Amino acid sequence: MNIKAAFAFVIATTAITLSTATFAAPGAINPPTKDRVTITVGQKLTIQFQQRGMALLQSKTVEKPDGKTPSVTLDFKKNADGTLILTVQNDFKQNLQCQLLTRSKGSNDFFEVGDGKPFIVTASLAYIATWGGLPVEEVALYNPVLLPDETR
Repeated sequence: MNIKAAFAFVIATTAITLSTATFAAPGAINPPTKDRVTITVGQKLTIQFQQRGMALLQSKTVEKPDGKTPSVTLDFKKNADGTLILTVQNDFKQNLQCQLLTRSKGSNDFFEVGDGKPFIVTASLAYIATWGGLPVEEVALYNPVLLPDETR
């Protein structure tokens, strides 16, 4: 291989490496940070939102709920057998609909949980998701909205 060919190969390889590093993996969903709430194994978070109609916006993690504003609590644990358990507690009077996304260790990309349909967390109850043997490192709650009363 001559010098020009070797130089062209290095340039092409570098360009391919840089271009693939900037794109998400096929099927990845990477919503802007401001539009998601993320939790890692071992965390418990209580989140309050600005409510505009049925939309829940501008999430804010709080130490203790104020008792006036409904909240959503996320608790992400690992059992002794390695099973990961996420509990989503809905303190709203309406059912909560949201997407759950997971990020595996060593990846920057989030992927939909299940078949991609939104999850519904019944009013004043909890939703539990489990992952056994999967390298899930972080879960994101994305696009939370309240559902009208007739969906109960």
